[in-house]
Amino acid sequence: MKRKVPVILSMLLAAGITATPAMTAYAAPSFNPYKTVQAEAKFGDSGIEITTEESGATVVSSIDKGDYFFVKDVNFAQGLSKITISAKTAGPAVIEVRKGGADGEVLGNIKLTDTNGEYKDFSAAMKNVEGKDTITFVGAAGTVSIDYWTAEAAQTTEPQPENPQPENPEPENPQPENPTVTVNPYAAVEAESAQDKYFAADLSKDGVNYLGIKANGYIVFKDVDFSNGAAGLVANAKSDRPNTALELHIDSLDSQALTSVKIKSMSAFGESAQEFTSDITGKHDVYLVAKTGTVNLDSWYITPATTTTPEEPTPEEPQPENPVVTDPYSDFQAEAANVKEAATDATAGDATYTSIKANGYIAFKDVDLTKGISGVMLNAKSAAPNTTVDVRVDGVDGQSLGKVKIMSMGAFKNAAVKIDSTLTGKHDLYLVVTNGVADIDSLKLLPGKTTPDPVNPDPVNPDPVTPAVTDPYSDFQAEAANVKEAATDATAGDATYTSIKANGYIAFKDVDLTKGISGVMLNAKSAAPNTTVDVRVDGVDGQSLGKVKIMSMGAFKNAAVKIDSTLTGKHDLYLVVTNGVADIDSLKLLPGKTTPDPVNPDPVNPDPVNPDPVNPDPVNPDPVVTEGLNVRYEINSWGTGYVVNFFVDNQSGSTTNGWTVKVRKNQVSIDNSWCVNIREEGDYYVITPLDWNKNIANGQSIQFGIIGSGSIGNTLDVTVQ
Repeated sequence: MKRKVPVILSMLLAAGITATPAMTAYAAPSFNPYKTVQAEAKFGDSGIEITTEESGATVVSSIDKGDYFFVKDVNFAQGLSKITISAKTAGPAVIEVRKGGADGEVLGNIKLTDTNGEYKDFSAAMKNVEGKDTITFVGAAGTVSIDYWTAEAAQTTEPQPENPQPENPEPENPQPENPTVTVNPYAAVEAESAQDKYFAADLSKDGVNYLGIKANGYIVFKDVDFSNGAAGLVANAKSDRPNTALELHIDSLDSQALTSVKIKSMSAFGESAQEFTSDITGKHDVYLVAKTGTVNLDSWYITPATTTTPEEPTPEEPQPENPVVTDPYSDFQAEAANVKEAATDATAGDATYTSIKANGYIAFKDVDLTKGISGVMLNAKSAAPNTTVDVRVDGVDGQSLGKVKIMSMGAFKNAAVKIDSTLTGKHDLYLVVTNGVADIDSLKLLPGKTTPDPVNPDPVNPDPVTPAVTDPYSDFQAEAANVKEAATDATAGDATYTSIKANGYIAFKDVDLTKGISGVMLNAKSAAPNTTVDVRVDGVDGQSLGKVKIMSMGAFKNAAVKIDSTLTGKHDLYLVVTNGVADIDSLKLLPGKTTPDPVNPDPVNPDPVNPDPVNPDPVNPDPVVTEGLNVRYEINSWGTGYVVNFFVDNQSGSTTNGWTVKVRKNQVSIDNSWCVNIREEGDYYVITPLDWNKNIANGQSIQFGIIGSGSIGNTLDVTVQ
């Protein structure tokens, strides 16, 4: 059962803005409701869940009666007349749209019917709202999942010519001409020649005239002559996001779609096609409807029933004869891909690689999976953390086998994902970048289960052959866990994390503790204070090494536990949530005592060092003060490493415009940090803020931290100016 706990989500992370009790809050971005707004782009909720569909779409789900989510600073500059949601429900349901909070004025009720497992559009008239305001979507009946929503402007004199269909055609397409003009669909039909246009605008770029059709908008062509039948729709188009489609309806917008074409190109106009079977003949009206995103349509045509079958496959036949990958189980170069979309080859030093933008992809045709597939290894880097590459087969919208997280931002390093699949034979392999920019040098597949021997290896081989963690002493992603119980992957901004309910757990198989273990560091947040994660080995009921307390409820922050253990070798690592709900982004192990030297450090290091976290608090309030700025700190040490949290307080009487903290290098060793820039200057580490936390209002504080290895004293010589 889901927890009915209100949670203020940090959707501002997508904009690089974080608000915590020790930081200055920043204003929320303004939303344009007249364009498609993703439901997960919200600022608060109660009772709902964020889930990812099989299609890869992130949605707000489990909206039951009384559950809600709200969006701040929605700019209704053109007023409001109607709201449309793309939603899924298993039966009759109602979503209330309210102004302000969940108890605010009801603007309208959107009634839904059973969608049979698909997302469909539902609309309702709304009371007018003008200017910036907060709107809240409240579950009133049934259980609903919402993908996105959009608003229509108030019915004023300005937008009036765009909406009423009887008025638009008259000046642009005089009525006397329409009955005599027959459209030939077997030659290219220019999109801008449509007789009716709804949420569609004439555009021009680089000499190309085209129509931009917004999500759920459509265009109409009258008297289209299907004398040669129809066997396929071809659109010369591009889109603003993946999974955008163009639907073909005949004679009515409410008729069942004859076919739906996935728009493959996002950077340049290109042909996207879809075959279908129909007995249509004679003259009909054609409705072309954009779905999911904006379709920029240059032209379209129909392939006749008599010629589509032999002609369409012909250009694609040569590709299987010349696959670019001869051995997918050895390293092969990304730049050898057969297809590249929003992807370019580049060179750095001696390395030639392929740089793929967000929503772009590369594809390798006819990859021979003779040995099966249990994982994919990329040699890659990225410009931002948590860049994700989705591994799909047989199409850019095909089945997702798994997602590779690229953590390295400086040099090309290996990143892998475990895949549980019995695929064999020849398949097209697609690498789709879902966020960030991925620079991929090379890749290879890891062999897995094959048809001749599925019985024996299944329970034994996959886990030890392809462990999810290659280096447990560097950050690794929670969503890469081999086993998840009462745990689901979710996305907030650019961060993908795993949300684990009370008594749920995730497990990583065959973690190699070559360097021992002296602690576990989680980057996590929770919906309630004192949420506890029990670190266990070799079973969900195995030995408990220690418990991590998650204190942050707003943003992902590091939390650690000291572990006194001499464990080495390979072990299964379990993270069990004993209370609350833990959202874990990443984790790493802290190296500790190993087999050669377990005797000496045990009695000496941990005991005298452990009391350190108690002492710093009373000692730190009297550090150096410069121009009304104070710096204080808290040390958490476990003998072989430590975390230091710093706080800069502004009591100067005015807002600061930048600050600098200095720490002596002989007192700390900085391996990692967050929320600051660090450089070395003589005997000091010089710590300066990022752009978003350089200004501190009077009476406010900011927080940052460092992680170090080795031992640390009880006090530090630290200054601020």
